Amino acid sequence: MHEPERRGSILQPFLMMIGAMAFIFYMVGALNTGNWLWILPIQPTYEPSRIVIRDQGQSTEYRPGDAGFTELAEALTTALADFSNMDLVPLGLSDVTLQEYSDTGVVLEAYYPQNIRFNSIVRMSNVNQLLIPIQGRHSGLHYVFPGSDGRWLTGAFVMANDQPIFDALRELGHID
Repeated sequence: MHEPERRGSILQPFLMMIGAMAFIFYMVGALNTGNWLWILPIQPTYEPSRIVIRDQGQSTEYRPGDAGFTELAEALTTALADFSNMDLVPLGLSDVTLQEYSDTGVVLEAYYPQNIRFNSIVRMSNVNQLLIPIQGRHSGLHYVFPGSDGRWLTGAFVMANDQPIFDALRELGHID
């Protein structure tokens, strides 16, 4: 009895190669970032333990339960839900820039009781604070600067939409 001739398909090895490449790409990203969810387009949400607005030499601190805290925390959650880039912009905050923010600019600083992490291609370790320039140097560029234990790290994420933060600050009277 004669068996039918089996023909190999080029499609099967090609699909296996594509699958293997996708797996390697994912694993390199996961091992590089230390975040198994780095590829997901959604961001985790965190509630800050305090939010500080530095407004031209004046500081206003909001804590859970304070009037305005909920609005600011919700605005942060909405704004940090999507980034227009997943890599860091190679930019840092010098002492001169921080002094300028404190004296003549407007910035929002969010402090978290635990380390936070975004789903990105950047390894984020020990990040527990964020700085967002509102008026002054780097404002209008949608930057979010990560920090750790009182110091600001080099690099910034770029929010896709920071309008909720501006709306909340306007509602609370910090900006016009």
